[in-house]
Amino acid sequence: MTRLASTQNVSRFGRRPDRTCLLVIVHAAKSLLLLAVFLSFLVGTSFVRAADAVPLRAHLVRATDPRAVRFLTPDDRRVRQLLNAALLQYTGAQNVASAWKKIVLPTDRIGIKIYTASGPVMATRPALVEAVIDGLELAGVPRARNVVFDRYAPPMEDAGYSLGKRKDGVTFTATVPRAGYDPKALIDWGIPGKLIWGDLEFNGKAPETDEQLSTQSHFSRILTQQVDKIINIPVLITDPDFGLYGCLLNSSISMADNDRRFRRGSVTRDDSLIKLFAAPVVRKKCVLHILDALIAQSGHDQASAQMLVKLVMLGVETGNEKALVQIFRVLKSPNKQ
Repeated sequence: MTRLASTQNVSRFGRRPDRTCLLVIVHAAKSLLLLAVFLSFLVGTSFVRAADAVPLRAHLVRATDPRAVRFLTPDDRRVRQLLNAALLQYTGAQNVASAWKKIVLPTDRIGIKIYTASGPVMATRPALVEAVIDGLELAGVPRARNVVFDRYAPPMEDAGYSLGKRKDGVTFTATVPRAGYDPKALIDWGIPGKLIWGDLEFNGKAPETDEQLSTQSHFSRILTQQVDKIINIPVLITDPDFGLYGCLLNSSISMADNDRRFRRGSVTRDDSLIKLFAAPVVRKKCVLHILDALIAQSGHDQASAQMLVKLVMLGVETGNEKALVQIFRVLKSPNKQ
């Protein structure tokens, strides 16, 4: 059984759900702890609203360790300990292998949904992804049955996720524009959206010369055809188009096309996002949500952004080699901060 270091803390909120649908928060900074907990309850409430016929109770676990990140660099060992401790708390299992066996089966094809659009520093941390893959292997899931994916290929590569099949069998992939969406897996609620290149129904003409609208959104073939269960790992960040980006957004809107109508300013935005998550193909396959809050960032807080850079520079000045790598990642990031 994994023992917790003295700097780690694990807390549980709510009750055991009647379905395997939960949120694990992995967090490093105590100053951001309340924000993460507040977010978790918002997401849990959304789950209840999304399933009118089958009420779900969100079961929330929080794991913290203020020493898990240094100079914007996660400590792989501590991240693994945080994840394992949270899983043991949630399942009540005596060891990590038994905990994962309560969530997945050895025959499952596992999709690990990450978030990389925010740039290399604020993307889902590879240390957390690798800890999940190792845990699944302990439960008997072969590495070759794991698919790590996001919507777009370029951000994944910028974040350090090389596309293709690794030597150990794990596949890293992204949804192929247009052809990567399933024409048979769609949702339609009468709200038209402007189609652009990459959407399944876009006919190839420039949007500015040919206004194309559709009320339908199609889900990624990765979700509908290639995996049996989804482990969702977003990051704690604000998005200029969608606001606070968490588990609900990463497991719904980023797996569907024709999404411009769901952005800020839309009067039906919240209900639409909930309806996307409530679609059977999404809700039935999402079995675990892990909110990566190892480093959190507000898109409207310049002071926080400046502090992040100062922390990296401090690492550079002290001769920390990993910090040297991180400063270049910060400069390379598309994030305007």
